[in-house]
Amino acid sequence: MKRNLITILAVLLAVMSILLSACGPAATKAPAPAETEAPAATEAPAPAETEAPAAGENVIKIGGLYPTTGDLAKLGQENVNG
Repeated sequence: MKRNLITILAVLLAVMSILLSACGPAATKAPAPAETEAPAATEAPAPAETEAPAAGENVIKIGGLYPTTGDLAKLGQENVNG
């Protein structure tokens, strides 16, 4: 009986905190920082040249996260290879 009461109180507390946080004021944006001296310019590396897609051609990029080190590196390499 005591365990049920504690569970009900915990659930009630969680529901009430969610409801009360939803009724809070909207977040405001932080003021813009004052302008300061710009840092010294550094030279960016030259981008690698690639072929641009033909006009009107759609480009779809697909990414994936695979393990490349450790015990599962073999599975990750199989995924990279296709």
